[in-house]
Amino acid sequence: MRLLFCPLPGRYVAVRLDPVAMVKHLRDPVALREAQAMRPKTYLMYIETDLELPYPGRPWYKFSMSPIGTTLRFEDKEHGFTKRMCIPIYPNERHPSRAPLIPEQEFPYNNCYHWFDFRVFVRIRASSRRFEDHDAIWLHYEQERRMARCWLRDRDRARRNRQTRFSEPDCPICAFAGYDRGGVTLAPTNRFGDVFGHRHILNEYAHDVELFPIVDVWHEFPDFLRQRDIPNPLGFFKERDHIAQ
Repeated sequence: MRLLFCPLPGRYVAVRLDPVAMVKHLRDPVALREAQAMRPKTYLMYIETDLELPYPGRPWYKFSMSPIGTTLRFEDKEHGFTKRMCIPIYPNERHPSRAPLIPEQEFPYNNCYHWFDFRVFVRIRASSRRFEDHDAIWLHYEQERRMARCWLRDRDRARRNRQTRFSEPDCPICAFAGYDRGGVTLAPTNRFGDVFGHRHILNEYAHDVELFPIVDVWHEFPDFLRQRDIPNPLGFFKERDHIAQ
């Protein structure tokens, strides 16, 4: 058993927002009541990278994370994003042109995808029980490199699409792309940034830690998160925005 003081990048984890921890320091009874009334869901995410050098004994650690979806990517014509701009995670092989990423440990779900240009910056709270990494599900460096190459191609396509205001025909399996935005604001209309916040938040808010949601994470998510219960990852941004209002 390997116990760590903070999680490692490259791991898949379950993530839950802690609204009370986000507002407690404000000493605002209205905000505290709103936070206590929230019932955050548990999301599936991938830890991309740490945003500062982690040291033992800190209350939390800043990371960039990629929420995982259970459909093809939602289309966003304003940014030039199409449903194809995603990669399945094996054993899911449903994509019109891309082979799945293959984790080092058996991945427990057959319907999951990494979405292009979709991440959030968070503070992962330290745990008194530490983080057990022995059975963590993770991607080998070669798989991450392949994902990065796909994202480079998608970035070029998105740029061309923005220039031409594309019209892409539906691909054979786009029926699986059942997410809609559900009222999530994709423009940076509040101080937490937008769903594509990596373009703005690091440069603009790098020293304002209050802008990073506080979350708890678990490596052992296959023990309690069923495939049918994996929520729409856009819901995480709804929860975050609700706290920011």
